[in-house]
Amino acid sequence: MQEQRAIQQVPLNKIISSRFQTRTFFDPEYIRGLAQSIKKIGQQNPVKLRPMGDRFELVHGECRTKALALIGWPTVKATIEDMPDEQQLAEGLAENIQRADIDALSEAKGINLMHTKMALAVPAIAEKLGKSETYINNRLRLLTLPFKVQEMLLRELLTPTAALHILRCKEPQDKELVAAQTDKFHLTADGVGQLVDTLNKLHDMPPDDPEVKARVIEQPDVVFPCGSCEQRFAKHQLTTFTICPECSKELWDVVLKIRQRRQRAQAGTEQPPSVPVVPVQ
Repeated sequence: MQEQRAIQQVPLNKIISSRFQTRTFFDPEYIRGLAQSIKKIGQQNPVKLRPMGDRFELVHGECRTKALALIGWPTVKATIEDMPDEQQLAEGLAENIQRADIDALSEAKGINLMHTKMALAVPAIAEKLGKSETYINNRLRLLTLPFKVQEMLLRELLTPTAALHILRCKEPQDKELVAAQTDKFHLTADGVGQLVDTLNKLHDMPPDDPEVKARVIEQPDVVFPCGSCEQRFAKHQLTTFTICPECSKELWDVVLKIRQRRQRAQAGTEQPPSVPVVPVQ
């Protein structure tokens, strides 16, 4: 079929979502704002479609399509082009990556599809998307996080950089522990890195060693950047990037207590505690 590049009006009820859509969340507020903008000034940019029998599959432009459906418009401006699966996947992902609101997990899933569906190696994916190989590899690593940590990343309770630090935990269970404390104390990515480094140093220490707590809590260099201590800055004359001593001690009390209980559980004397993670609504 010959490519068609002219802008056409396509019935909205003839358009279906892409089989390769990796985004799992579309911000309702953004969609409503886009719908109001289209209602005032019209649809400025066409979506791109691929013919699929008597219907059309989205290549990119799902937000615009959702916005048009919200205000009840019967048609959408679109360009139509026949293309193989590989091109549709690459174009849709490239369009999503250029968006500021694309989440890291959706991006990682799309990159993984390019790797598995298109059999592309990391250097080829990096070239197609205009990203470095390190960037591509780090996005793919996010898919190895525990499910609960991925949920927190999706809800933006963790940044991608903080999540990469969490992947360095020696003990698998520590990944959920660090994620939960990162959310509770609003640790920055640097703070998460420091927390993981210290936990890894404690990995082989006996659970009841009286020096463990002193080594961690009393160490002057173990201070975590966070954003939860504004009310205590004046008291301690701290910068806006430093966790206060009270929060630092509270954080380590929680971490060490859970780790000690887990190590005793491994010895068969106690059941391991669950790590509190905020459920997805």
